[in-house]
Amino acid sequence: MAAAGDEVIDGRLRRYYELTEAGASNLAEAANRSAQIAAEAKARLQKSHPGLAGAAWGGAA
Repeated sequence: MAAAGDEVIDGRLRRYYELTEAGASNLAEAANRSAQIAAEAKARLQKSHPGLAGAAWGGAA
């Protein structure tokens, strides 16, 4: 992240930031790791509790 400016509104300082290319790359990697972990958790849960498949996973029951 990088500073993208400041402004004072109603006597309070507001600081703005922007996502850098490096930050976007790190965020994408973290999102991919989270998606992989979630997919593995879903697979394990569906295997151990098949009755939960359907609406809980965004599909038909």
